[in-house]
Amino acid sequence: MFRRFMRTCWLLGVLIILLPASCDNPYEDVGSINAEAYPLDDGGDEDPDPRAAEGNVLELAHPDAIDCDDRNRLIGGPRDTVGDLSSEEGILPYLYYVRKYLFPLLGADCQIEQFFQGQDLSFENEWEKDAEEVSAIGLSAVGDLMVHTRLTADNSVHLYDDIHDELFNADIVFGNLETPAHPGRASAPFPSFNLSAEATRVYLGVDEGHGFDVVSTANNHVLDQGEEGLRATLDYLDKLNVLHVGSSRTREERDEEFPIIEKNGIKTALLAYTFSTNGRPLPQGREYEVNLVQLNTLEGPPDISMIEQHLATARDLGADFVVVSLHWSMEYEFYPPRRIIELGHRIADAGADVILGHHPHMLNPLESYVPQSREEGVPEVLIAYSLGNFIPGQWRTVFRTSIILHVELSRGVIDGETRVWISGVDYTPVWWYARAIPGQRDYRLINLNRALADREAYSFLSGRDWRMLHLARDLIIERF
Repeated sequence: MFRRFMRTCWLLGVLIILLPASCDNPYEDVGSINAEAYPLDDGGDEDPDPRAAEGNVLELAHPDAIDCDDRNRLIGGPRDTVGDLSSEEGILPYLYYVRKYLFPLLGADCQIEQFFQGQDLSFENEWEKDAEEVSAIGLSAVGDLMVHTRLTADNSVHLYDDIHDELFNADIVFGNLETPAHPGRASAPFPSFNLSAEATRVYLGVDEGHGFDVVSTANNHVLDQGEEGLRATLDYLDKLNVLHVGSSRTREERDEEFPIIEKNGIKTALLAYTFSTNGRPLPQGREYEVNLVQLNTLEGPPDISMIEQHLATARDLGADFVVVSLHWSMEYEFYPPRRIIELGHRIADAGADVILGHHPHMLNPLESYVPQSREEGVPEVLIAYSLGNFIPGQWRTVFRTSIILHVELSRGVIDGETRVWISGVDYTPVWWYARAIPGQRDYRLINLNRALADREAYSFLSGRDWRMLHLARDLIIERF
């Protein structure tokens, strides 16, 4: 016991030493930026590339060359890591990870922040008004569905009540199922996640006459229940009539049988990939079971040949749009590192129309990007670097705040040619409500705008809940 106590004290001591001298934060529970306290340089008047003014080019200067004060805005500053503790050595990476959890990184270098602040997300096109025979569909996408071992059908009867229409009225509803769902096993917490059969039905909304159409199973927890858990998860999703992508039982399922959903004459393919399996090796000879791509690698640009192959196959199979889900980037950071931004652009250049990011467990910004590989005038690609936690496994406000991303996809004839484009992007702010008192447990997803506009209708919220709701609102305002 004494040795354990001394070891804990030593670790805490090292952690305190590594922390900055001052961690004051005006949004302490949120970890957001006080924009007035940290004004950004306007970057000057010169703009050598006209596309940069449209938010489509990121000049990747060396951080030391950035002429604005951003160093103190980062708690300890971001470290260049692959974001996978299973590949790290020594105790320092673990301490750094804990520190980020306690004090999420508040910003990036000012050039990256300015880049995202300059985004035009209107997705308006001059030629769109001349389109004929136009049809459109709606995509709703959410972030990470994490494990709650105490969530049951009884204490989550109102789980989707407040966001039902915003989420489920879309033609395609997508989420990141960040856990195995072995129906023969109980729900299990970190480090070996699992959702029970009952919890899976609740999470995916299959018993309410609505639910998710498709989920990504490509994430770092995909092998938490082993190869048996992976296969049992896919079998159970099939039984629930929920499409899945990112892990497979056969090579053909991975390379040719990914979901292509046709609605209103528009075919949308969905692909998914993960940077890690938390050190759990893929079975020899069955590497196809997980779409593993080294998205976070530090050793030069990652090999995205699998993604490129699947993008080409999707087009060959008649897909009008291709949505790519990427489990990537850094946990507990508000902005993606430069190499992730560059990678997003590469995948867009390869043919993705919408990129949905997961893994940071916090909201990251959106980007409208015009692929350099396509002809002039082709509509932008939407890149959501992280949609945050939808059903969170963490409890601070910053980890309980997310959005439902709404994307309208259109198809029409222009000058005799059939074209497709993103015709609208919007979002619904969401906050996770959890009453964890034994015997009174209640879990719900709250429409943040609706709650703040009609407080009387949400009398079940406590004073602390309302403070967190306001912090969540401030967080979303600053990010979007």
